[in-house]
Amino acid sequence: MDINSAWKSACKVLLGEEIGEIQQYAGYLQKYVEPLSEKTSALSGKKVLVSSSDFCKGAKFICNEEREAYAKMLAQHKIGINDMKDIDSMLGALSESLYYCGNIVLGNSAFVQESNRCVNAYYCFRCDDVYDSKYVAYSREARYCEYVFGSNQPGESKFNIKGMGVWRAVRCMEVMRAMACSDCYYSANIEDCSDCMFSFNLRSKRRMIGNNSLSKEEYEKLKAKLIWDMCETLSRKKVLPCIADIIAGGQLAGTEKSQQLPPSEPSEEIEKAFGQTSRVLFGKPLSNMRAYGKWLQQHVPKYEKVRSAISAQPVCIPAWVFYKPARAKCVTIEESLELGKKCVLASRLEKLGVSSAAALLKEISFIAPDIRVSNNFNITDVATCGYTSDCAYCSVCAFSKHCAYSYWPRQSEHIFGSSLAFSSQFCLKCYHSSSLSRCFEVSDSYSCSDCYFCHNCENLSDCMFCFNAKNLRYAIGNVEVGREEFLRVKGILLAHIQKELEEKKKLELGIFNIGEKK
Repeated sequence: MDINSAWKSACKVLLGEEIGEIQQYAGYLQKYVEPLSEKTSALSGKKVLVSSSDFCKGAKFICNEEREAYAKMLAQHKIGINDMKDIDSMLGALSESLYYCGNIVLGNSAFVQESNRCVNAYYCFRCDDVYDSKYVAYSREARYCEYVFGSNQPGESKFNIKGMGVWRAVRCMEVMRAMACSDCYYSANIEDCSDCMFSFNLRSKRRMIGNNSLSKEEYEKLKAKLIWDMCETLSRKKVLPCIADIIAGGQLAGTEKSQQLPPSEPSEEIEKAFGQTSRVLFGKPLSNMRAYGKWLQQHVPKYEKVRSAISAQPVCIPAWVFYKPARAKCVTIEESLELGKKCVLASRLEKLGVSSAAALLKEISFIAPDIRVSNNFNITDVATCGYTSDCAYCSVCAFSKHCAYSYWPRQSEHIFGSSLAFSSQFCLKCYHSSSLSRCFEVSDSYSCSDCYFCHNCENLSDCMFCFNAKNLRYAIGNVEVGREEFLRVKGILLAHIQKELEEKKKLELGIFNIGEKK
């Protein structure tokens, strides 16, 4: 079965019939899913897809399958290690050999097209950051999924179309913040629910439409009408209103604007962890973490802190694009559960459809974007967290401690200014990587320690400025130079970092712009 056949199977499960080829619905499926960036290989001219748009102007790229050709090119380019006397000479010797990589497909994967960062993936198309999944298209950050289309942040889910921030969602379409749910359509902030349509802020409910509890016969009759409406509209227009649009389209008077709130003060424990991490990486601790906040937040998806739509209570919204249109309808978790008790008048349910939903549901279509799973301690301005302690200023944290200004550290500790750092420790400004220890400005890498300014690397130890490399130690620019020479050049680099951070509270040089430095 190819991806198009999988799409047709999903449509038959969710809509009762096939509605045509997947390419006809590309625009609809890509809405509220951050797009991949298209580049051109400097070696072959092939299309290269990368996940970030933060790369510097003039950066050079290769496809992941061109790593061998890249290594041969580097072998012909002699790097003058002995000429590295300061940061300028260091960058001058290295900058021409730094090529970023895209179209990264790793592990036991097959039939992956026009995608990046796919690991153990089968039959994926136009996807970003997909792990252990199959039959996925126009989606990002999917984990353990099957038959998922046009979805953002799906986990352990099957037969989903336009699932946004879902976990263990089965046979669901146009749902948002849905956990352990099945057979749900056009619903948001629901947990442990089944057979729900156009419903919001529910827990452990079944056969609900417009937050009304219906008998099996009533539910099946109205569901058939609503599914027909969805199927007919999508077949004819090739697009449906998204659940985020329905929430946003039903704004009430007084909810049109959400007031931005200032960040709260971090705890002493988090400040202490920041000092420890900077001392490990730079040989000297930094203090007053918030003074470095703007620099730490750079290249990291940023949460928003606003007032609740119905009170003065603060609400933290994760940095997920599907929340942006609905930000004026965001409320606290406690408020959402009270709102879940409200329902649309039963007499108005016959008028309900995809075109009328925003207006008819406006009294109940609120959402709580912040999520708390299990016990969390000493959390400051974190939108979504589980099993987390001593963290601040993050969109998402899971099984982590001592993290700040980061997006989704998982099973990690002492992580600052980083995005998608999994199973890592004592890292600063690291991106889309796992199993890192004591790393600074590292991206798209795995199982590396004591590395600085490295990209797309695996099993590196004590390395600097290495790109698209494996199994190196004491290496600079992909060349092993020995411990003594490595430490000499590292000393030059750390002196530059310490001086600039103390003076400017930021470092101009980073993994995303080093390719343009001369």
